[in-house]
Amino acid sequence: DAVEVFYRMPFSEDNGHERIELAGDRWMLCPTPTLGTNRPRIGWTERWLPATVTEAPMVGCVGQEPTIQFRWELRQWYDWASGDHIEVTNDPKALIEVVQVSRVRPRSSCWNIPHTPSW
Repeated sequence: DAVEVFYRMPFSEDNGHERIELAGDRWMLCPTPTLGTNRPRIGWTERWLPATVTEAPMVGCVGQEPTIQFRWELRQWYDWASGDHIEVTNDPKALIEVVQVSRVRPRSSCWNIPHTPSW
């Protein structure tokens, strides 16, 4: 299913000091490769982004919201500190995530995404 997922970049472990030796979730979606590699890096840290559901909603424990597994459709993810592009990895699960269903909505018609082969 084509959906939109609300993405919020988590605050990194280095508290924004660009300590590249510290691993962390610092991926930021950039509209173009130039904006992801130049300084300052320009991209979105919070917004609704297109994705495709890869696994139906999973029911959690009592009192927990169900979760859903999906794959991000956009490929211009850059590390805001180092400028590394996510496609330098060979990990087929690099663009797969799991979130609560409250952060997922049907995809709007404004996205015109070219078909990209799956990993």
